[in-house]
Amino acid sequence: MKIVHVLSSYLPYQIAGTEVYVSALIRELKKRNINSKVIIPNIGKTENEYYFFEETEIIKYAEPSAEKRSILTGNEAPMGLVPFIKILKSEQPDLVHFHEVAGGVGVGIYHVQAAKEMGLKTIMTFHLAKYTCKTGSLMYMNQTKCDGVIRELQCSKCWLNESGETGLRFLAIKAGYTLMHYLNIDTRFLKNSLGTALALPKVIEGIRNNLLKLQSITDGFIVLTEWYKNILIKNGVKESHLSLIKQGLPVEFVEKIITVKKNEKLRLVFVGRVSHFKGLDILLSALKDIPQNRVDLEIYGAATEQDYLDKCLQISAGNSNVFWKGTIAPNLVINTLQEHDVLCIPSAVSEMGPFVLKEAFAAGIPVLASNVYGNAEQVIDGENGWLFKFKDVAHLKNKIEYLMENSSLIEDAKLKIPVVKSFETVAKEHEKLYKEILAAV
Repeated sequence: MKIVHVLSSYLPYQIAGTEVYVSALIRELKKRNINSKVIIPNIGKTENEYYFFEETEIIKYAEPSAEKRSILTGNEAPMGLVPFIKILKSEQPDLVHFHEVAGGVGVGIYHVQAAKEMGLKTIMTFHLAKYTCKTGSLMYMNQTKCDGVIRELQCSKCWLNESGETGLRFLAIKAGYTLMHYLNIDTRFLKNSLGTALALPKVIEGIRNNLLKLQSITDGFIVLTEWYKNILIKNGVKESHLSLIKQGLPVEFVEKIITVKKNEKLRLVFVGRVSHFKGLDILLSALKDIPQNRVDLEIYGAATEQDYLDKCLQISAGNSNVFWKGTIAPNLVINTLQEHDVLCIPSAVSEMGPFVLKEAFAAGIPVLASNVYGNAEQVIDGENGWLFKFKDVAHLKNKIEYLMENSSLIEDAKLKIPVVKSFETVAKEHEKLYKEILAAV
């Protein structure tokens, strides 16, 4: 069996959850005699490029398209679609597995459509919540958990709030797009920011339409969590089209080491990209007014947004108890986590279920996380970890102080950490699904 995995970027040049997931899946599938190749766009280049990572060939198809409005809105296919199709014709895989449909000059619906029209079996994994939520957080107005149902006006208001609009300008835009919605006028023909703002309900409608179109041109969806499976069903995806394959740990297991706290400081650790999606600024802000002799924070991860890194550095300036440790090799994460008391995951979006959360459980340490869906499905507040209110600095500060004063709770939580699923099991479930899809008429 030959599988082509399609996504927007890949290791070692981009290290994030989706890339690590695909790499682990490919390794385990290979043990099951399933061969894989990876296809990603070669943004800004007119030629295909090729390289190998862990003995897997990565094909970067030429994608010289400029980021113009017609491509960003999905009204025009990017130029890279042609070389993408040529590669699929040359490779002739049994199945094309899409791990991201980002639109713009990246991998989009046009690519899925092309694969389907070639008669290839196609499947898609949902690694992010953006396919049903414009903000990606599934937190309505940054305050309460959304039920996930796509509603044109409600989602438009939430997205407008997320974009930073306030006061009279917020009210004016809201009134404008509400009127355009009821008059059924799509103002995007204006081809400017005002036209887009007044067409926000149409943009939201497009999210639902794209989701249902993806359903029609694929042979199945893979979801990683129960909560997102339920949201997809609420938005019209047939349950028969969905396969739940929960995440596993993409590294070798280590035996959990339950350690007893030996010093007075609470040892916190953050592992992840230094990106606004990960919410590191929230954690740093929460630490500012806590006595530095009571808590330490070590930060591991690469900066992917310079402005955001500068913001975080500014917040932590003067905090001698904050240590910037740089990037960390995946095979060292679990051992490093075992040197700490609690992993903090202050997610500012609804992640499916961060790998580092599972790595913390494998390391035997509890997790303090924001209460977004992906974290809340795995962290049981007060048992194997603790949850704080989304983007709420004061609530996170209170939780940290609570753990500082009640360190015995950390040791109790370690005893309630669940067993982590292996990626060998994940690969077995993929193999079974692949064979079912290929056998279907």
